[in-house]
Amino acid sequence: MCGIAAQISLRAQKPIDQQKMRSAISSMEKRGPDGSNMWISPDSSVALGHVRLAIIDPDARSAQPMTNANENLHITYNGEIYNFRDLKTDLIRKGASFRTDSDTEVLLLMYQFYGIDMLFKLRGMFAFVIYDSERKRVFAARDSFGIKPLYYCETSENLFFASQVKTIKHHFLGDQTNPQPAGVVGFFLFGSVPEPYTLHKEVFALPAGHYLEVQQENGQYKISSYETALDIVAEAQEQSFLKKDYSNNDIKSALLETMEYHLVSDVPSCLFLSSGIDSCLLLALAYELGRKDLCAVTLGFQEFKGTDKDEVPYASDFAKKLGINHKIRYVSKDEFDSDIETLLADMDQPSIDGINTWYIAKAVKEHGYKVALSGLGGDELLGGYPSFSDVPQWATTIRRTKRFLPFLSQIGLLLGMASRYSKRIPPKLPGLLSFGQSVEGAYFAKRGLFMPWELGDYLDEVTIRQGLATLSPLNNLCSLKSKNISVSHAKISALEAGCYMKNQLLRDADWAGMGHSIEIRTPLVDRVLWKKALPMILQSKLTNKKSWIAGLASKLLEQKLLNREKTGFETPIGSWMLEKSRGVKKSRVDGAQHWSRTWARCVFSDLGIK
Repeated sequence: MCGIAAQISLRAQKPIDQQKMRSAISSMEKRGPDGSNMWISPDSSVALGHVRLAIIDPDARSAQPMTNANENLHITYNGEIYNFRDLKTDLIRKGASFRTDSDTEVLLLMYQFYGIDMLFKLRGMFAFVIYDSERKRVFAARDSFGIKPLYYCETSENLFFASQVKTIKHHFLGDQTNPQPAGVVGFFLFGSVPEPYTLHKEVFALPAGHYLEVQQENGQYKISSYETALDIVAEAQEQSFLKKDYSNNDIKSALLETMEYHLVSDVPSCLFLSSGIDSCLLLALAYELGRKDLCAVTLGFQEFKGTDKDEVPYASDFAKKLGINHKIRYVSKDEFDSDIETLLADMDQPSIDGINTWYIAKAVKEHGYKVALSGLGGDELLGGYPSFSDVPQWATTIRRTKRFLPFLSQIGLLLGMASRYSKRIPPKLPGLLSFGQSVEGAYFAKRGLFMPWELGDYLDEVTIRQGLATLSPLNNLCSLKSKNISVSHAKISALEAGCYMKNQLLRDADWAGMGHSIEIRTPLVDRVLWKKALPMILQSKLTNKKSWIAGLASKLLEQKLLNREKTGFETPIGSWMLEKSRGVKKSRVDGAQHWSRTWARCVFSDLGIK
């Protein structure tokens, strides 16, 4: 796990600014405290930078940027390729030779032997930039789910890449950026900035499951999709229609396989353990694989001690049952108050979530680990969110109602405007009436932090109008139709994985983990696992698919865990934030909404946005 940066001089190919590169690399030191390096092309028109968190082959020989034996390919890379040993065996058969035991060299030689087709063979999380010095060509790519970030910016003379938006803004552009209304509006609508937008017009995210190619001599580049979460879900739906005979062992084998791959490491690993099914399932799978050395770390809050909201007691009982080394870390409001400035500095793009992940990563760091496994992704795959049942039901109800009330959407808009002044109107009702006749619209109403008519309380009219026009949130969600996704569970899986998980949960895991130099791995966010397990899940007629699969996958999980209602990982941070909100207008404010206001003050002020 690392931080990467690149600067490519386009067209005239003038020498790059080496000082900018050095400062950019230094700004990402937390992402890679084990070393930093920079490669510069002989004509000084290209620079690749890297800060390293050494996990696989920690030896200095595997430092990056890395160059192949022919000295024509150069790479800077962030992530882990979990099947790199399998790929290495295949490459050796084809005549490749290796100088390291790293996955970086495997990735570089995969491009040498397979070109773009390499992307379909990789199992892991990645964001990388490869420079072909013979062809003067740049190739950059991200993994299918977007686990690892990659941002880029094009100016008249240069193309910049980095793992962080802040790195590009402060060190490549010199803070000379303009606000991107789509990013600003998107944050208030969803609680995170939806890619490919950022808060800055000049900086974009390379979308998950996409690659970028640029020819240095003419500066022309194109971005292409190779495999997104939407593609994976659509393929799984097609497989489910074939009605293959799956056995329970098939599901268990797929889960054990992803866990085994994600445990590949040359440094000790630990696991985030809550009282939920996903993390307990991962720990049980690791136990069945014989990994009793895997330490479990649980986060608790002082305010919740002795209450049902405390995650620690059940997690402790489960770890004790397995005989697993268990570390417990409690957080207090005083600690939060003292950490908030550092936390905000670590948060690369605004988010209303991720603070709990930041604190558990802090605990992992305190115990000397570099790698932590997380149960993130289990809800999106196994249908753990209420949205899997609520959203389709709401959409059906709204469609039926609209047959008798054709002006239902207009009524919803009027109620939305009225809700700004009346607390008697249920917050989600206007959104459902306005947008809820489709699954995508009902999902937007359910997941939305604010509805469009509420934006006037926080943003100016021009920003709202331009942001909504560019972002077109409902049209973006309606891409389900382009893949003919029709099964209810598949629709919500695609929406959750392609929106909430990608733009918020995975991004939060990245910045929160990197804030403490911790690599967070997500065994349940794995393209091969989804291709194998999702068709079986879609075929199942059981309502509680999550408990069914967890029960099949591990005999170690207790029935009381499998039968528990989903509660989510609750934190007192919302109330802590509200205690700080003296004088803030009290119109349907909760912790998440106040957090967005805090970000508006801390982050948007320098963009000229109120």
